[in-house]
Amino acid sequence: MTIKKKSPKIKKKRGFSEKLVLAVIIWVITVFERGLYFAFKNYSESIWMYIIPAVGTILGSAIGFHIWKTKAENVIKISANPDYDREQMIEQLKNEMMYGGI
Repeated sequence: MTIKKKSPKIKKKRGFSEKLVLAVIIWVITVFERGLYFAFKNYSESIWMYIIPAVGTILGSAIGFHIWKTKAENVIKISANPDYDREQMIEQLKNEMMYGGI
């Protein structure tokens, strides 16, 4: 009888921007939970006029930062590829923007 060894699981190390977005999402959920508690306890709905724009702006900024940073990293990787064809990539991007895909 042979015993199969389990291969060790490789954990992907999260980058700074992924940790930042995750922390902001957790913070947004916490703020909304506390806002719900406050709104029901004090019967006040005015809190939502201030919380939604403030929290939404911070969350949008964190997500935008993550997307921009990831794009910048990928452009460097694509440009360093020896099989990279700039004209082909420009044509592909035009097709994706005009027709929503290839």
